[in-house]
Amino acid sequence: MVFSLKLMLLLLPAVLCGKTVEEWKGRIIYQILTDRFSPHGPTPSTPCTALRSYCGGKFKGIQQRLDYIKGLGANAIWISPIVLNTPGGFHGYWAKNIYEINPEFGTKQDLKDLIKACHDKDIWVMVDVVPNHMGYNDGCFWNNPCTPTKLNNFTGFVPFDKPEYYHQYCEIMDWNNQTEVEFCRLAHLPDLSQENDIVKRLLLDWIGNLTINYDIDGYRIDTLKLVPKWFWSEFQARAGAYCIGEATGSDPQYVAGYQDSVDGLLNFPMYNALRDVFNENKSIRNLTKKIQEQRRYFKELSRHGLFLDNHDQRRFLNWTSDYTVLKNALTYVILGEGIPIIYYGTEQGFSGGHDPNDRESLWPYYSTQSDIYKFIAGLTKLRLSHLSHFVSGGQREMAANDDFFVFTRGKENQFLVVLTNRGNTSGTLEWNVQVPVLKAETVYKNFFDETDTVTVDNGTLKLKLTGGLPKVFLAVQTPTSKAERSSGVTWKLVFVCILLLHLLSLE
Repeated sequence: MVFSLKLMLLLLPAVLCGKTVEEWKGRIIYQILTDRFSPHGPTPSTPCTALRSYCGGKFKGIQQRLDYIKGLGANAIWISPIVLNTPGGFHGYWAKNIYEINPEFGTKQDLKDLIKACHDKDIWVMVDVVPNHMGYNDGCFWNNPCTPTKLNNFTGFVPFDKPEYYHQYCEIMDWNNQTEVEFCRLAHLPDLSQENDIVKRLLLDWIGNLTINYDIDGYRIDTLKLVPKWFWSEFQARAGAYCIGEATGSDPQYVAGYQDSVDGLLNFPMYNALRDVFNENKSIRNLTKKIQEQRRYFKELSRHGLFLDNHDQRRFLNWTSDYTVLKNALTYVILGEGIPIIYYGTEQGFSGGHDPNDRESLWPYYSTQSDIYKFIAGLTKLRLSHLSHFVSGGQREMAANDDFFVFTRGKENQFLVVLTNRGNTSGTLEWNVQVPVLKAETVYKNFFDETDTVTVDNGTLKLKLTGGLPKVFLAVQTPTSKAERSSGVTWKLVFVCILLLHLLSLE
């Protein structure tokens, strides 16, 4: 009994420090590559060009740009892995010593100062973590696997410096073979053996202490599907904070298989559907199809992350330069069912291609007047101003054809969202869409243009999109029900009768 009490007291701080999945549903996440977001001090006049090396982004640089993030409407940041890396690990995914902070980013105190400054502005901090593997050993590299002797030399790693802490050497060749995925190496990176009791204990202790020591609000877990599911349940518990995992793939059934191991998942099935529809111009009906497919396997879509760009994929605008198409896709990311994630640079119209060109330096581009920055800020303001409708109000797909996708948010369908993938040369698109579930005579006003309204008329909405731009409508007038109207008439009659009786009594 005493031992159990001590254990509870030991774990209690970790439980209390981080934020829960329910709390994170109210956040809008801005993903940052720490090395690429902002140096400390004056803004350089030119962008970084050596994209496979450190560019100079710092924790203090992020701290001095928090108003830029806040102005975009984000109230959480996801930063790169913070630990000391092997050479070339500007992104943070090649750990050398998990107990030391990467000096290229700053000091332990710099990180604490950043987190405190974020919390002072009601911005939460999510830290990327990599329990699957360590960095490149003894001069090896992703395009230079080295000799077997060097590949199995772990003496430079802390605390995992012995061969028994790793799986035996093999490379992932077949991504459909789950055993191979979990027990072999990704791009030659040393694959940790979570089955080893020492490895398991050290990783669990590390994540628990990280939460407590730095007051971290949540974690993004790298390469989730490369580690057995049983480990993540224990890791999630010890983290004491919301964890969102990276399980790549287009198959909702496969990705949803990890939903009981961690709080949330990056919604790769929806990411791929958005790219198919808005980048490859496939039928917009596919959005409805993919959402319905997900609902068969996911218990709750609102706890998972919606995103359009990230550090591993060609940017959206590398596929298409049409800003109107981007705006439609962003509208779904920010207002659809899930936790919105915005990758740095999207708001400035970045269009980088394959790694490392999708990892540009944000400097010197910090304009808060750019077209996409202002568009995102408008949508995030809408979401945050009516948060309960987007967190717990559900989502209903109303209709879709080859030009339109229509859905609502809120328990009473308070928000009506209309998207298209036809682009800025589409002219005017019109559709009389049947919406029998919406209350007759409900009036919806365009959030971006108050002079633009639509009314539900006999179960029909007359929709019009111009120039390929999306529309977001807010219900501003709903019809009074027969019961309410009847009740109102009854009370008026009662009032009149009472007044007449009073006047008669005066005579």
